[in-house]
Amino acid sequence: MTNITRKLNRLFERIIFFNIPSRINRIRYFARTGLNLLIVIVVFFSLIVGIHGLSIIFPGVMKEFINDNSYIILVVLGIPFCIGFINMIILRIKRLHDLNSKGWWVLLSFIPGVQVFFEPALFLIDGTKGDNKFGALPDKATKTEYIITGIPLFIIFIFILCVIGKDIYNRYIA
Repeated sequence: MTNITRKLNRLFERIIFFNIPSRINRIRYFARTGLNLLIVIVVFFSLIVGIHGLSIIFPGVMKEFINDNSYIILVVLGIPFCIGFINMIILRIKRLHDLNSKGWWVLLSFIPGVQVFFEPALFLIDGTKGDNKFGALPDKATKTEYIITGIPLFIIFIFILCVIGKDIYNRYIA
């Protein structure tokens, strides 16, 4: 096996999120949450751009297709959100396992008032020291994961700028 193949295998093992019976530390959870969010956003907007591009190339055909088959467009646009949603549940379960809690506690994240406290707790509370009933102590986060951790912070920062910018722009127009 070549060096490149080994590196690709290690990368693929790190990218796989769907391995539930394991633990994940805070930094890795934050990094994978950001990566998940980024992938969903990129795929969603790529699909929108693709559909819009097809409607420019084939204006009559796409307009008729969209009008007659709008449910297909909704399903195609909903697929990345469903995959991202399932992935987030799995990441939360892994994080709960690191806190030595059962995965069923993830259901608390669906209660609107509770989620405000649940999600920050997953980011802020340190995991169990040493082995617990859900497995061995997770590996320390890599430098790449520390860098990727900036993705959700950047997305939150852009969102806040958009909200503030929209308010300032509306005041400027008025």
